[in-house]
Amino acid sequence: MPDLIRLTAPQSLIIDCDGESGKELSDELEYLPAGFGELGLLKDLKLCRLVALQEMPDLIELTALQNLVISYCPKLKRIGKLGALLALKKLELENLNELQELPDLRGLTVLKTLHIRNCPELMNLPERIVELTALKNLRIRNAGRGRVLGAA
Repeated sequence: MPDLIRLTAPQSLIIDCDGESGKELSDELEYLPAGFGELGLLKDLKLCRLVALQEMPDLIELTALQNLVISYCPKLKRIGKLGALLALKKLELENLNELQELPDLRGLTVLKTLHIRNCPELMNLPERIVELTALKNLRIRNAGRGRVLGAA
């Protein structure tokens, strides 16, 4: 994957490894490249079908980020810090088979939508989820292997 830090000011970034053309990248990309968190003007980030991705870096430098979608990353075990994403309005996590816990969501004061779907290993929600006072739409489906999710 190219060094993304050389991009001047993208506002939207979609990495979707759908089909044969994305299969090689999907199979090899275990970690996002260095400099990924330095795309400070990014507003929309969508990561899909990265089957080898195991860990997300802290995204605290993406201060303009408004929408974050991570889906079909079956080996993803950890999502880095999100707490400084003061502009984040929408967070969608879908089909993350190995994800066991959410990052601390404290500081996401304008988060309006949180969707969690098909994350069978997710056991707990962060205690401070109750502090998300702007949250209007919370959907949790097929998480925790049918067990009731508790507060961490």
